[in-house]
Amino acid sequence: MKNKGLLLALVAAAGLFLAFYFPVNTAQKEATLMQSILTDLNYYHYQPLEVNDNLSEKVYGLFLERLDGSRRWLTQVDVQKLDAWKLKLDEEANEGTFAFLDLATQIQEAGIKKTQGWYKEILAKPFDFKQKEAVETDGEKKPFAKNDQELKEYWHKQMKWETLSRLTEKLEKKEKGEEEFKDKTIEELEADARKDVLKVYDDWYVRLEKRKRNDFLSMYLNAFTNIFDPHTEYYEPVDKQNFDIGMSGRGGHRRQAANRR
Repeated sequence: MKNKGLLLALVAAAGLFLAFYFPVNTAQKEATLMQSILTDLNYYHYQPLEVNDNLSEKVYGLFLERLDGSRRWLTQVDVQKLDAWKLKLDEEANEGTFAFLDLATQIQEAGIKKTQGWYKEILAKPFDFKQKEAVETDGEKKPFAKNDQELKEYWHKQMKWETLSRLTEKLEKKEKGEEEFKDKTIEELEADARKDVLKVYDDWYVRLEKRKRNDFLSMYLNAFTNIFDPHTEYYEPVDKQNFDIGMSGRGGHRRQAANRR
């Protein structure tokens, strides 16, 4: 009987063996990793799934949600390009190819780059809070923007809302007579609020820029493993070690690249 709680290190063994003992390129390593994961999931998992169009569509939906669940970076034009792969991910997985992941990564990084310029531009000027506007902050309730113009308008409203939230807090502290705020005008407090928002997004985008190929690969592979069940995860060797430390409170001697629970 297949055990749902079984821990597997077979994917690590295959990937690391190839990485250290044979002169293979990155594409070959990734292909081996994908095929090993599919083999392990189907052999060891308590409820294996067929790798077919149905699985492909589910993986696609989950990955797209993780790629831009907040609808901050992609437009409907971008999603249409990705939609062409909705029923092809099973074929890619069996072949060990990653053209879809390459395209998705390229599209997301382009979206991140252009929006980085937008939020800096938007936050450089004071907002007019007299105009009544509304913004949907819940990504699940909001569609992808039709085009860049609509996406930029969303960013303007989002930055305005976040600035207003911080300005409101500062005004409340001013009313209470707190030393840091009591002598500042509303214009100065609004400028401070914009600076606060700018710092938050600058810090976030710095973290986004530090992502590597393996980060995108892990997210993609986990879209496959999580379709089998939400507790089945793929970890890189260092991530698996960190997971062990986080779960047990101490370091372990094992360096697996996969954890199946």
